[in-house]
This record gives sequence, structure tokens and C-alpha cells, in this order.
Amino acid sequence: MVGQSRWPPGRDAVESAAFAWLDAHRQDLVDKTAALLRIESVEAPPEPGRPFGPGVGAALEFVDRLAREFGLETANVDGHAVHAHWGPRAPFVGVLTHVDVVPAGGGWSVPPFGGVVIDGRIYGRGAIDNKGPTVASLFALAALAAAGAPVKRGLRLIVGGDEETGFQCLRHYFKRQPYPEMAFSPDAVFPLVFAEKGILDLTLALPSPGPVMVSLRGGQRPNVVPDEAEARLQLPPGESPAEWQGRLVAAAASKRRAQITLESDAGNPAHFRVKSRGVATHGSTPEKGVNAAAELLACLVEADAGRGLVDPSGTLAFLARAGSGIYGEGLGIAARDDVSGVLTCNLGVLRLEGRELSATFNIRYPVSLACAAALLAKAAEQVREAGGRIVDASDDPPHHVPEDSFIVRTLLEVYRQETGDDTPPLAIGGGTYARLVPGAVAFGPVFPFSGIVPHEKDENIEIEHLRRLARLYAAALWALAR
Repeated sequence: MVGQSRWPPGRDAVESAAFAWLDAHRQDLVDKTAALLRIESVEAPPEPGRPFGPGVGAALEFVDRLAREFGLETANVDGHAVHAHWGPRAPFVGVLTHVDVVPAGGGWSVPPFGGVVIDGRIYGRGAIDNKGPTVASLFALAALAAAGAPVKRGLRLIVGGDEETGFQCLRHYFKRQPYPEMAFSPDAVFPLVFAEKGILDLTLALPSPGPVMVSLRGGQRPNVVPDEAEARLQLPPGESPAEWQGRLVAAAASKRRAQITLESDAGNPAHFRVKSRGVATHGSTPEKGVNAAAELLACLVEADAGRGLVDPSGTLAFLARAGSGIYGEGLGIAARDDVSGVLTCNLGVLRLEGRELSATFNIRYPVSLACAAALLAKAAEQVREAGGRIVDASDDPPHHVPEDSFIVRTLLEVYRQETGDDTPPLAIGGGTYARLVPGAVAFGPVFPFSGIVPHEKDENIEIEHLRRLARLYAAALWALAR
């Protein structure tokens, strides 16, 4: 029955056989992970049978082929997701992963889609988020199938194609396929995540800063801290190039966290380009990165020195405050609770389009707030005062599973037996597929204190880490399905 944990100490014959299979396929695990990393699965315009573009489609098809090679039953659900299944049709245990990735960004020392192996690490965008864990989970499932595990619940790996941009893949999948009885997503951290903050994406439209600002852009995705931003400026009336450049240089020098540089425009001597380089990281942990867009805005406001040349409407000053306020204070929405901690706020995308400035914020709010309605009202008031409006808001409510539930207790027992680590379960700001399935949790793949942060340049996974994941997930699936 699902009411109590039954995970015993020690090894049994099934687990020993599954581990032996994984040991025999050690190199294959590495090779298949590297091959998947070579597919540039960033979401792109749709094509027939591939609603998230050719790269994502190719990655899903790769997983489908590999699963069939292992003798597993597979299905491709309208190009949105694929699954690999073994054992009884119902009930079943689900593993929820994805093969789409965020854009590579700049600054890599290796090809971001090269799948290269250097000094015991496999490099590539998606190595840790979430292609490496996807392949490890598939090998874990295949190992149990090869061992002939006498499961009472089936095992199903469900792989989506647009986790990074909205979860439409698995929402579509679950309209056509049944929900698992229980599930975990290897797309966060160990030992286990029992609560995920709500996610609010907020897009603002604000008045143009004025004629001095020719162009302004930063960031590519709301859920990534921008590592690059650029403004193109026209020399203000009455200003000499030397005076204006001097103000920009002085302002740039005071912005110590981002690297801000100035360039003259070869095509127009009256124009300057101001570039900002920060540190990309996941939008749920903005404190771990350096937001190039927010730093650029702060530099421009400081250079303007209240003279109203660059920022006559105060638009840039408002966005600089909002973008620098990573705990929501700049939008008047700061909040926290004892379960999931503090609200975070990331200025992820900044664009000057025509004579309107667009800014998209990715906000992770505490689980004690059932939805984002109160936050939205507070933010709207702040934006109106700045002369702008909210043009789009997308709210994904929080997800919370009781710590005394069967799945939490069982997975913690498995993790602690395999690792000896007694770290307590966590609440996070990241959003995983677990929030789509009642009672589901996130389980790995990042170990405590490893320092691994998704969405950064030179993303990689240690080969030993990858192999350890496959063993852990095999043990976890056997504990849940037996």
C-alpha cells in the first residue's frame, strides 16, 4: 500500500542485477549523453511533427530510438513529448525530464553543442539541465527492465520539449496520456524538493527614454539572468563627444559587478555603444549571477545625472531600480514565508521596440501565496506610477507536497542509504515538471554543496556524477514500483 515506506536496508537481487547492468553499460551511458548534447535543441519555429522546432524534435526522437533499442515500449505524442514504458500499464511511476535547453549564450571555452569529454567531464548545454539526467533516468529504467524487476507499478520516463519556455509539452501530453500514480523530476537538487515557489512572468510596456536612446536590448529568456546587454546612444544636443564619453566612463567605472565598455559607432561619429557583460545563471537564483541589463540601466541613469537628457521620462531609472531589486523591492512586491523563503525577481528581457520599451521580469514567489493576484496588483500600481502598463502576465501557482508523504519518505530513504547524506528536503524557487502532477517531487540531479548552477557557460557533468545518478534513479524506481 502507498501509505508507508517499504525501502529496506541492504541490496536485493533485483537491485544488484540492475547495478551490474549499469556497470556493463558505463561507456554507453557516456557516449549516449554526449550524442544527445550534440543536438542543438533550443526551441525554434515549428515544423511538421516538430512543434518546438527541428532541434527539439531531433532530441525527442533520439530518446525514442534509444529507448526502443533497449526494448522498451515508446510513444511520441504529437512531437510534444515522448515516453518510454516498461511493466504494468497502470498504475505506474513517472520520471519527468526534458531535452530542450536555453540558448548557449557567450563566453564558452568549448563548443556549447559539441558534447566533448575533457578530464572526466562531458561538456554541453543541457549536460546538467536536463539531458544528462534524462539519459541517466533512461538507463536506470532499462537496467530494471533487463533485471526483470517484478514491479507492481509500471515505470515510465516522460520527456518533454519546452520545459524552458512554458511546459506546454507535458500539458499537451497529459491531455492524451494518463497521469502517473506518483512521479519525480530529476531537474533540481538533492536530497529532494517538496515545495516549489509560484512563477510569475510579467511583461511591462513603458514610454521610450527619449530620442537620445537609439536602441536598447538585453537578455533572451525571462528565466535566465542576462549576461549581455547593449545600448546605442546618440550624442545629446549641446554635448561634446568628450564630455558625454567622460560621463559614461565615470558611470561605468562605478558599476563594479558588470563589465561595462564603450565603443564609438564607426558608421556615425555622433553615436556611442555601451555594452555590459554580466554573469548568466538561472532566473530563480538571481543572487548567483550579475544582471547585465540591470547594470547597464544603472550606468546610463548615473551618467545622465538627473539632467533628463538620456532619461527624460524616468523610465530607465524605474527599470534600473526594478532590475536591481532582486527580491522584488523595486516593484513593491517583496515577500517571504517560512516554508520557501524570499521572493526573487529577475529582469530577464529588455527591448526598445519602436518608441516603446519592453521589459519582462521572472518572479518566484513564496508557496504561502496561493496565486500571484496580490503581487500583480501591487506591481501594476508601481508600473502605472512610472507611466507604463502591464501587457502580459503568466502565473504558475506554487507546488507543495507534505514532507510525511510516501514518495518523500521513500526517496529520502533511498538517497540517504546511497549517499550517507542527511541533508533535509528543500523548497526552491525553480519550477520543474513536478508541479504538473499532484504529489510529485523533484529529486536531483545536483548534489548538495556541489556548486553546480544551470544555464551558465561551459555547462558540464562529471562522468562519475552521471553514473551515480543512474544508480540512484534505478534504486529509487525500484523502491517506488515494487
